[in-house]
Amino acid sequence: MQNNLGCPQTTLAFDVNLGCSGFVYGLYIACSFIQGGSLKRVLLLVGDTQTKLCYSEDKNVVFLLGDAGTATVIEAFPGGPEIKMKFMTDGSRYDKLIVPGGGAPEIRIAQKLGSFAKKQTSKVQLAVQRFAKAMEIIPRTLAENAGLDPIDVLSELYAKHSKEVTSGFGVDPFSGKVKDMAKMNVFEPISVKTQAITSAAEAAEMILRIDDVIASKELSGPSMPEGPGPEDY
Repeated sequence: MQNNLGCPQTTLAFDVNLGCSGFVYGLYIACSFIQGGSLKRVLLLVGDTQTKLCYSEDKNVVFLLGDAGTATVIEAFPGGPEIKMKFMTDGSRYDKLIVPGGGAPEIRIAQKLGSFAKKQTSKVQLAVQRFAKAMEIIPRTLAENAGLDPIDVLSELYAKHSKEVTSGFGVDPFSGKVKDMAKMNVFEPISVKTQAITSAAEAAEMILRIDDVIASKELSGPSMPEGPGPEDY
C-alpha cells in the first residue's frame, strides 16, 4: 500500500487485524500517535473483501456478499481540542452473545414458529409454517452427514425442546446422538446465526419478488398495438 500510494519509505505502515472493531482501534491508535507528537498526519484504511471467501460462480451466495472500504485522514490541528476515547469491556453477559450449536437454535425457532402459525387464520399461516420447515435444514443436514435418520433425529429434537424451557439440545455428529450442546461447550456467535438467517430470508424474498414480476408480465399478455394518430387521417 505504501508503494502504491507513492509514500516515502520513512512512512510508518502496519496492519490491524481485528475484524469489525478494526476501525475503532485503528482510530484510537492514530489519535494516540498524533497526540503523542510522533505523527502529524495518519491515513486510516479499512477494507473487507467478502468475495474472497466464496466461489465467484456460486450463484447461491455470491450476490449476498460484497467488498467495501473506507479511507479516513486524521491530522494534527494546532490549538485543537484533545481527542478523548474511552474503551470498556464487560464480559459478565457473554451468554447473550452465543447460542448452543448443533442445530439447537434452528429447532427452537421452528418450534416457536409452529406454535405461532397455529394461531393464524389467514394465508399467513402457510408462510410461517414453510419458514419453520426451512429452519429444520441445519439439524437435518447434520443428521444426514452423520449417517443418522433425519426424521428420527428431528422427532427427538422436538421432543427434547418441548420438555425444556431453555433447551440447548442439538445433533452430536460424533456420537450420533441428540445431546445438550451447552453441556458439551458447543456454541456459536449469535451475530453470525442472526446474519445467516436474515440473509437467507432476504434472498428468498428477493427471489419471490422476481417471480412475481415475471408472472405479472406473463399474465398481462402481449401489448396492444397503438391506434392511428391524427397524422394518419
